[in-house]
Amino acid sequence: STGLRIDRKIVSVAQLNQEYQQVDDYRLESIKAEEIGKNLKVTVTVKHDDEIYEGSSEGPKTSLQRLRIAASAALKAVDELSSNVFSVDDVRIINLAGKDFVVCHVTKLANDKEKSIIGSAEIERDVLFAAANAALDAWKRA
Repeated sequence: STGLRIDRKIVSVAQLNQEYQQVDDYRLESIKAEEIGKNLKVTVTVKHDDEIYEGSSEGPKTSLQRLRIAASAALKAVDELSSNVFSVDDVRIINLAGKDFVVCHVTKLANDKEKSIIGSAEIERDVLFAAANAALDAWKRA
């Protein structure tokens, strides 16, 4: 269209399907945790350009479940952006190179096929914030 000759042996052109979207721009904006009796409810806000997406999850406030609840809330915030199903299967805190990270295992179900995805986030501010960020990181890799 520009009149330039292209040597197809050197330059290749890829065509993306219409479902492709720039997921790097989605970032965790805020997280709110409130104790409701024996349970913990976490609400996460994800921002993309001027759009705000919110998701909540609730469950028992045990140490492992707290991380899973925060990660699930992040996936619920972006749930409407995909026709695929995402679930948080495991969340752990690990130490690498003297720093603490949250690692999140997410399963993506698409066309009756499951795919395992790992996301991670360094614990900088809050462990729940890092857990939600790790789930969002896994979602971006999907």
